[in-house]
Amino acid sequence: IAGKIGQYSNWDLPALEIGPGTGIWTRYLIDGDPLYLVDKHQYFLDTTKANFNEEYQRRLRCYTTNRNTLEFLPQSQIGFVFAWNMFEFMPYEVIKEYLKSVFDVLHPGGSFLFSYNNCEMYASSDLSERGLRCYMTRTKMVSLTEGTGYRIIKFVDRKPHLSYVIIQK
Repeated sequence: IAGKIGQYSNWDLPALEIGPGTGIWTRYLIDGDPLYLVDKHQYFLDTTKANFNEEYQRRLRCYTTNRNTLEFLPQSQIGFVFAWNMFEFMPYEVIKEYLKSVFDVLHPGGSFLFSYNNCEMYASSDLSERGLRCYMTRTKMVSLTEGTGYRIIKFVDRKPHLSYVIIQK
């Protein structure tokens, strides 16, 4: 995943991480200038920010939100968006809102890499049936992303239950 982030993130456009958690993947996004971080919990933004020195912290733009929209961010300017271990826990309608909102903030040609729970794989379906993750399929995700206007770059499924997609505006 770090290699994929490196392929799509670069210094000439801002980057965005949605739901950074404790910042495990954030260090791979530092090419983006500035780097926007959005989470529903201030704790995770503070924890992620603390991973960097004071000088780099000035390049971070941190926002909390309880909405499924990114309308408070610059529109059509972000080159790369990353969301890991987030959409697995969101229902179809919320994912749909986020995809539309990310599309609006992406620069033309910008990319979005995110993980999701592909219930076309047995282990992912089992997690959904046990109430540990939300239900989504690759077929539905293809329809959802194309219907929002994205071009699909790549869908990846790794057993037992890891799925991610790279799409482009």
